[in-house]
Formats: sequence, C-alpha cells, structure tokens
Amino acid sequence: MKSLISRMVVISALTATSSAGIFSTSLKANANSPQQLVQNQTTQQTWNNNELTTITVKEAWQKSGKNYDSFVRMVQQLVALSVEKRGYQLRPSKETGKEIGQMIRKKAENDPDQLLYAVVDSSVREYAKKYKL
Repeated sequence: MKSLISRMVVISALTATSSAGIFSTSLKANANSPQQLVQNQTTQQTWNNNELTTITVKEAWQKSGKNYDSFVRMVQQLVALSVEKRGYQLRPSKETGKEIGQMIRKKAENDPDQLLYAVVDSSVREYAKKYKL
C-alpha cells in the first residue's frame, strides 16, 4: 500500500508539471554552470546538482517537502543539467515542457525507486532523438 501511495504522489506531481508546461521556464533560464544552486522560492531551500543526481524519484519527493512547486524546481534543474551536458538546444515552449514532462511522468510511474536524474536525462535524450536535435 505504501508503494502505491508513493507512486500516486509521484504521478500527481509529474502530471501537474507536464500539464502546465512548467519546464519551459527552465529551458530558457538555467543554462548556467552545472554546479549552479537553484533556490526554491516556496521553501527557501537550495539543492546542488550533486545532491539531486543521486536521489531517487521517491527521495526527491520527500526532499521537496512533498511540495509540487519544490519538486518541479528539482526536475527543472535536472532538465537544464541534462540539456547542458548533452549540448542540446530545446525550444523554450509550453509544448516542449509538456512533452518532456509526460515522458518523465511515464518513466517515474514505472519505477519510482530509480534515480530522478536517470528519468530526466533519459526523457531529454528521447525528446532530442525524436526531434533530431
């Protein structure tokens, strides 16, 4: 039952991000150093990339304080990191954010115990391959 609840929380969080096209902001604004700290305006907490790349989807949800905005900011930061490391140029649009968000949601649903960065990076690569970036 606990696993089912965790899975539902992850699905809800990622559905909210993808339906709002929430990733589009990060695609424009977060092209700085991979060691950049992103301040979460909701909880005033910061995360560094080393910290975020080593936690699972479920752990990220816990670390966000079970707050959708905080969780979305974590995912945005990881999308920006993946884009930067892979040298991709993504369109800063709601459609891009929605599509990548849906990919992330599906992969997180299948295994919330996997690393969040693995989910994000895999989704970014899949999107880039689909659109030949």
